[in-house]
Amino acid sequence: MRLERTLEHLEHLVGFDTQNPPRDLTLEHPLFRYLREALGAGFELEVTDHGKGRITILAVRGTPRTLFNCHLDTVPASGDWSVPPLKLTVGEERAWGLGACDVKGAGAALLTLSQQDELPLALLFTTDEEGAEGCCVEAFVDGGGAGRFHRVVVCEPTGCRPVTRHRGYLSVRGRFAGTPGHSSEPRALEDSATHRLVQ
Repeated sequence: MRLERTLEHLEHLVGFDTQNPPRDLTLEHPLFRYLREALGAGFELEVTDHGKGRITILAVRGTPRTLFNCHLDTVPASGDWSVPPLKLTVGEERAWGLGACDVKGAGAALLTLSQQDELPLALLFTTDEEGAEGCCVEAFVDGGGAGRFHRVVVCEPTGCRPVTRHRGYLSVRGRFAGTPGHSSEPRALEDSATHRLVQ
């Protein structure tokens, strides 16, 4: 039953076009109506529109000690898809769809969890992880939103291995020419201007 419900949520989430860029999202986007309806009346919702399609939904029920953070934007669909990217395809014990792994699948699982019981739960959904000019998580932390939680679980694909630290990164802004690569594209494993830039 839980798997069926999760796949039902995932089918809806994959069907919402949240490609970033262009990150063409407003508060009227059907994704946000779906989240509100799926979470139900037991959650207090705090919605923040940072502009440029960068939207945060904080959903809290009770007084939880753990916050689950999940982004719902995706990279743009490449031309390498063998199934429709905005339609969930299930078979051979797998589910395919744009963002299913990174990380709408986690969002679907969290929605299913939210409907299982009335236990305390805190969810932070964002829409600006994949593209440039992200600010949702930074604004949430800078505004003191994280202070009431003891730990944060960041939903990202890790091959089902728990990772208890941040991978670390250096953030810079620059302009260069080439074909970029993302982990969602098999081509990018061999051909990525981004990888060549940092070598």
